[in-house]
Amino acid sequence: MGIRGFNQNNPKFRSLFTRALGGDSTGLDAATNFEEIFTATGGTTYVPGNGYKYHVFTNPNSANFVVSGAAGPIEALIVAGGGGGTGEYGPGGAGGGGVVHVTSYTIPVGNHPVVVGAGGAVTTPDSSPTGPQASSEGGDSSLASITALGGGSRIPGNPSYQKGSPGGSGAGGGGTATQPSRSQPIPAPSYTQYGNDGGGSTNGSGSAGGGGAGGAGSDPLPGAPIPQSNPRGGPGGHGQPFPAFAYPLVGLGPIQPVANSPSNDHYGGGGGGWGYQNTAPNGGYGGGGDGHEYPTQTLQQAGVNGLGGGAGGFVSPSPDSTNKAGGDGIVIVRYQV
Repeated sequence: MGIRGFNQNNPKFRSLFTRALGGDSTGLDAATNFEEIFTATGGTTYVPGNGYKYHVFTNPNSANFVVSGAAGPIEALIVAGGGGGTGEYGPGGAGGGGVVHVTSYTIPVGNHPVVVGAGGAVTTPDSSPTGPQASSEGGDSSLASITALGGGSRIPGNPSYQKGSPGGSGAGGGGTATQPSRSQPIPAPSYTQYGNDGGGSTNGSGSAGGGGAGGAGSDPLPGAPIPQSNPRGGPGGHGQPFPAFAYPLVGLGPIQPVANSPSNDHYGGGGGGWGYQNTAPNGGYGGGGDGHEYPTQTLQQAGVNGLGGGAGGFVSPSPDSTNKAGGDGIVIVRYQV
């Protein structure tokens, strides 16, 4: 028997009340069966009126997504923290956080741990091109062991201008992307992974962009109008757009600068490289920080929190000789209501 006003054919969230009539004076059999209803708690919730409920986890720590009643299908976006600044004279922009898009997964009843990866920390770089160069990769984010990998920064101790570290998306200076090959605990058809390499070429006059979830970082660009020997920093790779998780739907509000995602739905942008006369902004869409530009001294930027953006790179001399932090990641779960 259908319930007025209820779509009993909805396979995602239904409460089917089956009654066997007859058998006693009440007209109800003692074996009446009530199927459980999917309910979930955890994070900050939003119901933006598009037919879905969103659970948003933003603080870089551990929490739980709690499912009660019955298993139910979800969609999720898991974004790791972006890499921190790659160091003074570093190889380029930091890599954006890796991204996992869970397109359809029937999540069982129980407590499912959620970890939001922090952006790579602010570090104090040394002033020597050949020094150890402090660095900090982004933290991993996860939902029930489905894991997005933090963005790359710099391999400490490498010679001047040489090596960006691997990560969800790799840092400028040859950092490779590790997210696409990551093994996950759910069947492959139910998720897609995003991460790209950082730009490869870096020299003493310009540096490469960090990789983004939606595209690779670029090598330093030809100098214009100044000579090729003083190139502009390579732009960071753009993040991946996810219209179903657009910022206004999940409570992120306006993201500044606006140019870092004109459609308000990119995640995991790579940081821009440093260089002469950069074309600003050169951070990737989705929270990638701009790289340091000189001689006008436009300063390097941090990655944007909640988007997993990689930090921009910088080089001496700079009025602000500190590495910038990568952007914190985010975990978002949504389901039909």
